[in-house]
Amino acid sequence: MANAILSVSDRRAILRGKIARSRFLVPNAVTVGSMFCGFLALTYSAAGQFKEAALAILFAILLDGLDGRVARRLNATSRFGLEFDSFSDLVSFGVHLQFLSTTGALRCSCRPMSLGFSLRLFMRYALHVGLLDSTWKLRL
Repeated sequence: MANAILSVSDRRAILRGKIARSRFLVPNAVTVGSMFCGFLALTYSAAGQFKEAALAILFAILLDGLDGRVARRLNATSRFGLEFDSFSDLVSFGVHLQFLSTTGALRCSCRPMSLGFSLRLFMRYALHVGLLDSTWKLRL
């Protein structure tokens, strides 16, 4: 009933506003997909299915590379998207790598390298969120 009162140009303006707001959902949905693949790889690794875990990590890598491109293409970049992508990287790659390292699935020579990679991901996330300042002091 309310649509009958609005003119066609008003309806188009409302639709354009809804589309403009929803364009931010697409890159964040791709980031959620990347994080889901990271969790899936973690559960596969816990069950000892390492081939499936490797496939899930490959999909996470693919989606991780895709989310930034989609955001730039749709002009939907935001501070939240940057922080969410960094957190997704930390969960998908850092947590999974440390899980493999602590369960003994990785060889001993890879453990220091995996720890360094995970710390690098955490530091990148902490810098984006603002937990660290420019002098590398932790702000809580």
